Amino acid sequence: MMQNNGSTAEQTAAALSTALEAAGAGFWEWNIQTGQLRINQQWASITGHTVEELAPMTIDHWKAQLHPEDLERATKSFEKHTAGKDGFCELAIRVRHKDGSWVSVLDRGRVQLRDANGKPRSIAGSRQAVNTSITCSAVLAESCEKELQALIENIPGTIYRIDASGATTLLSSPPPFLKNPAAEQYETALFDTLLMVHPEDRQMLADTYRKLKMAPNSIKISYRIITPQNTVQWIEDQKTSTFSDDGSFKSINGMLFDITDRIVALEETHRLESQVRKSQRLETIGTLAGGIAHDFNNILTPILGYAEMGRGSVDEADPLHEFFTEIMQAAERAQKLVSQILTFSRAQDGKPASVLIQDIIAEALKLLRPSLPSTISIKQEIDPSCRSVWADPSQIHQVIINLCTNAFHAMEHTGGALTINLKEIWPEAGSGSFKLGYNTGRDFS
Repeated sequence: MMQNNGSTAEQTAAALSTALEAAGAGFWEWNIQTGQLRINQQWASITGHTVEELAPMTIDHWKAQLHPEDLERATKSFEKHTAGKDGFCELAIRVRHKDGSWVSVLDRGRVQLRDANGKPRSIAGSRQAVNTSITCSAVLAESCEKELQALIENIPGTIYRIDASGATTLLSSPPPFLKNPAAEQYETALFDTLLMVHPEDRQMLADTYRKLKMAPNSIKISYRIITPQNTVQWIEDQKTSTFSDDGSFKSINGMLFDITDRIVALEETHRLESQVRKSQRLETIGTLAGGIAHDFNNILTPILGYAEMGRGSVDEADPLHEFFTEIMQAAERAQKLVSQILTFSRAQDGKPASVLIQDIIAEALKLLRPSLPSTISIKQEIDPSCRSVWADPSQIHQVIINLCTNAFHAMEHTGGALTINLKEIWPEAGSGSFKLGYNTGRDFS
């Protein structure tokens, strides 16, 4: 196109006007800067006017002649052409005749002159009276386009089309994950860059596009998107590839849906199902443990009974008396352990009582000492003045056994000292408060 060459443009317009007059077609030239519209007699005759009757003709007068239903379409067509998106402007429109009727015309035009900045200065073109069906077809096409656009806008997703070059030729209202400062790049190349896709999902997405370009196919995949706020959204992408009659790849048509809420709900369902399964397993284990505990009770009862009878049948000075006593104590500890198992299986509740921790430690160490190797020594730092606590003695005993067993396993190969320390600790002032539910005789603070 010509720039800053007014005389050449005027000569071209004059030549075009002469040629159109010879062909019986109307001529028009629009000075965009002034808004004036220059026309010839053939252009005015189409609507039953003379040039003098329409003078002075401006672009506003031209718009006033248009059918109201055609104005928006005509304006958009001119805007696209002047912006350089279309090579020329062609409009099938209806204009008001002098007698009040509507006349179907075909206007064609093209930018003739631009300034140094590339902005259009003038557009020249022709007007011809045409069959009414041509205009009706254009109106029908516009109506169909509006209905299609309304349908697209009501779909809960984003529709897109990508051509063979990778350019985005269709993109309905962008979803939230595209609404960021870089959204413009997606309008021209939606998937040219995979930066918005989660790194772990990029290869999968690239593989699906290669597969779609090889042969007609339909694919539905789900992947993650990293939003500008650095959050993760799940996207469901349903797409189909199209090919030309000669077998060459043409385009990919697809729809994007935000399924983040669905994925979150599904994950929550799986988590709850896992908890239910875990609870069921624990219930099964508890039932099994309860059955085993009852069997152990049946075994321990005669052991404890015969040991008690054996101890009663010998003198206290007899070594057998001490042996029977050890058997009874071991059986009683086993009964307490069985009681713990029954508590775990909810078959029996623990019975807390006022107990001295130091006595339980002594009993636990008496049980542990024979099982420890000589490379491990036991050191006791027990404060005998420690007062009693309210607890289940069998559970405290098991806790001490477990702690000492863990320490033994840690020193099993290297040896060392297993130190047990017991003392009363009172919190310092300002470290918090304790509410025990009864008067301890001392203030906690």
